[in-house]
Amino acid sequence: MSKTEKSVVTGGGSSKQQTNLSSLLKYFIGLEIAVELKNGRIYRGILHESDDHTMNIVLRNANTHTSDQICTEDRNYIDYSLLQIRGGMIRYIQFPDDADLPQLVKMGINRVKAASDKYNRGKRTTR
Repeated sequence: MSKTEKSVVTGGGSSKQQTNLSSLLKYFIGLEIAVELKNGRIYRGILHESDDHTMNIVLRNANTHTSDQICTEDRNYIDYSLLQIRGGMIRYIQFPDDADLPQLVKMGINRVKAASDKYNRGKRTTR
């Protein structure tokens, strides 16, 4: 990873921010991903929520099939409106090929900062 990419991932090079995948997943909310579990089952869906510490994730509009099946219309697979996956069961997460991940991280950092600023503006100060 180059120095420029690292500064994008960490949001400007701050040494206090974590740069592991579980801390970055919150910036990819709304992105369609594929998650393979250690048992070989693959889930595809839209990332709805993620946990910074344990990498637990929630997928929306998810479906599943085993790694030896091909997901076609003649095969049976299960649809879920919301699906929670425990982080310890995840083997890997696949992002779309056309996703601009550094740009998504920047947009996510800006979204979190804007929400924090909005919260701080509405906070009462003690007199």
